[in-house]
Amino acid sequence: MLWIFLTLAAAPLQVARNAMQRGLVEEAGPWGATLVRFLFGLPFSIGIFALAYALTPTASPHWTSTFWLGAISGAIAQVAATAALLMAMSRSGFAVATMLQQSSLPFAALLGWLLLGDDLSAAVWTGVAVATVGLVVLSWPRAGQGR
Repeated sequence: MLWIFLTLAAAPLQVARNAMQRGLVEEAGPWGATLVRFLFGLPFSIGIFALAYALTPTASPHWTSTFWLGAISGAIAQVAATAALLMAMSRSGFAVATMLQQSSLPFAALLGWLLLGDDLSAAVWTGVAVATVGLVVLSWPRAGQGR
């Protein structure tokens, strides 16, 4: 049940972080703001990993080449996606970029099902459908505003 409260706390904090980072784009550019975000977070992620490792002494990480390939390609994709998000925020606005960022849920579900063979329940597909409808409603142009 703790994850519910953490998610509710994380959502507004993520929006606040993105808004502050958008302001940094004007001074440092999208790549500079992206590096600030990840370099600032690096010590925290190392600390969280060390804490988790210390609290689970029987678990040992498996540092295989497959692990490193996935970790490095995931890290590169995350940095590139963050830079793209910041560029979208500076060009199209905060709301459009946030909507594009949140579209990752339906895409992840669909690609996981198609490419990885994820077995998603009817409840999960219903949640994906509700999220997708919400994204469409949020991104639909208002009357008189054009596209």
